[in-house]
Amino acid sequence: MTTTQRIGRAVASAFIAMALAGPLAGTTGTAAWAAGSGFGPRPVPFDEIDRDGNGEVTRAEMQASGQARFDAADTDGDGHLSRAELEARAEGKARLFVGRLMARADADGDGLLSMDEMRAAAPNRAAAFDEMDTDGSGGLSRAEMEAGQQKARQMAPAAQAGQG
Repeated sequence: MTTTQRIGRAVASAFIAMALAGPLAGTTGTAAWAAGSGFGPRPVPFDEIDRDGNGEVTRAEMQASGQARFDAADTDGDGHLSRAELEARAEGKARLFVGRLMARADADGDGLLSMDEMRAAAPNRAAAFDEMDTDGSGGLSRAEMEAGQQKARQMAPAAQAGQG
């Protein structure tokens, strides 16, 4: 499998996680890029992630956005997402993937997902961020995020088919 294929698979996995609860990522917000593929939610608005308003989304801003979305989905405040919380947060076709996400990401088998488990569900998220950061600035411009969303939309169906 090529690096691009691995990143594509990671992007698809990550956006499923974000689609369901918005947290995956707490680290790169991969699903914000992948949203709109038919499997995930509407994209998180760029301006919502770019908290300092400088026109670039940094890894730290992605982490903060992911944590805020995780916290919003964690309606009982226990620091974990239950299947019910994931299903309540999921939009459209994303509801179809709750079971798959739980099976894949629930490393300790307790029926709950922690932020760490959500992050571990997409181990190549740093590489995906770096690939999207085409100008090497360490942040993602609106154009880079839009290009990433487009690429993820193109790659997601094939990557999902390969995840069986």
